[in-house]
Amino acid sequence: RISETDMQILDKCEKFKIPTFLVRTNSETHIRNLKRSHKITEKEAIKKLIKDTCESVKKNLEAGDYNDPEKKVYIVDRHVLGEIVSRFTKMHYSNIDITEDDLRETVDNVEGIIDECNLLMDLLNTARERRH
Repeated sequence: RISETDMQILDKCEKFKIPTFLVRTNSETHIRNLKRSHKITEKEAIKKLIKDTCESVKKNLEAGDYNDPEKKVYIVDRHVLGEIVSRFTKMHYSNIDITEDDLRETVDNVEGIIDECNLLMDLLNTARERRH
């Protein structure tokens, strides 16, 4: 759900050219609930979560007259994101020029990843772009 306040923040950020990221958190909880309530597999629950979230966000953005209803929404779980950041920090602590390959190497064997890596890379790339 995107509130009226969220829409106002998006509009103001756009007006002042401040990058924004739409993030749907607690994906693991939602996946578990979908599996239980719909009696579906984890893979099916993930697909449903992605589809439902994207449709809901698009509908909310359109209803709020936001100029980019196709804006990317990142579906993440805070525990998975925390695990990735923790591992990454240990492996690449002094590396300020982080690459997508560095990040992909870090996430081997981290379960439950949906958009966590994409979010982190997009955040880093956006920060780099704004510095130059």
